[in-house]
Amino acid sequence: MNDLPMPRMSGARRPGKPSMATLLDWVEGRLPEDTAEQVATAVEFDPELRETVEWIHAFHAAAAQMPLEAPPPEVSASLHAAFERFTNPGAGGGWSEASPDTSETELPHAAGFRSAGRRDTTHLIFHTAIGDLLLRVSPTGAGTVDVDGRVLLLRSWVDSPVAGMTVGGLEVAAMADGVLHAAVRCESARETFELRGLPVDVDEIWVTYGDERVRAAVNLRGE
Repeated sequence: MNDLPMPRMSGARRPGKPSMATLLDWVEGRLPEDTAEQVATAVEFDPELRETVEWIHAFHAAAAQMPLEAPPPEVSASLHAAFERFTNPGAGGGWSEASPDTSETELPHAAGFRSAGRRDTTHLIFHTAIGDLLLRVSPTGAGTVDVDGRVLLLRSWVDSPVAGMTVGGLEVAAMADGVLHAAVRCESARETFELRGLPVDVDEIWVTYGDERVRAAVNLRGE
């Protein structure tokens, strides 16, 4: 495919001269009959257009020799499941509720966050089936906040070779009354995630890690 040089089309196109897009539509039979006749006439009397059409035919011929192959069934199923979790995080069951830490402590240094340097920043900590969910909420304007977060995995997850081989990344969704407002995926559960410009009416943070699904009820209003 890379061996086909692109046709030379002059920068200044004459009024009425078909564009590359129109030529493609003509070659592939998508033009109305009267328009197709006009393009055919233009191509017949314009060497540059003929060269372009020849290139299009050569491109199609080369593409036909490179058939796409379907991925293995297990790969297709894994990709479909990941897409479904990311675009429809509430689908399916098996959700557990995160338990809020009411000790009003600062986030532990192990969280790996850079200092926000703001007095109005709120720290939220939740205990979950996979570890502690740490959130730092910083107001950004009227009715919006930025949320930085991280999950500190339980030792049983960190040390498990099965979990390390099969779980993969972490999906996080911000929900308001069951409606998805933002979602992010981390390739590793050890990464810090960022949710920017969230409305303060977001009332839940949903986390998916492998087969574990956790919901944390949050208050982003700073009240």
